[in-house]
Amino acid sequence: RQVQANDIESGKITLTKLKIWMLEIPSGSQAPLPSITLAANALELGALLSVADDDLDAFARNLSQLKPYYSMMGTNSTTERKCHVLGLNLMHLLVDNRLSEFHAELELLSEKEAGTPYVSFPITLE
Repeated sequence: RQVQANDIESGKITLTKLKIWMLEIPSGSQAPLPSITLAANALELGALLSVADDDLDAFARNLSQLKPYYSMMGTNSTTERKCHVLGLNLMHLLVDNRLSEFHAELELLSEKEAGTPYVSFPITLE
């Protein structure tokens, strides 16, 4: 709610609490999918919160923390904001002229993800 209300400071406080909770999630295959999904959702909101706060370093940190959760979720599960966040990352890499990283990220996308408007837009720009 805080992200949607543009309450950045309260959002940061809530995100910090969620990140502390995420430390309790078992690692690897022992982690329950609902906990992994909740953690991924929290970090996605954290990434969007970072963008709203014009803090691209925090965006990059949230994204690097998020990627292992995407891996644990596998290809059968996804989140509502995954393509939105991945598209923002692609735009960030493109704007910073980090083309090798941009292309490396493209290699990790499924065809379905690459076909979404959020992801296909930066691909088309490039």
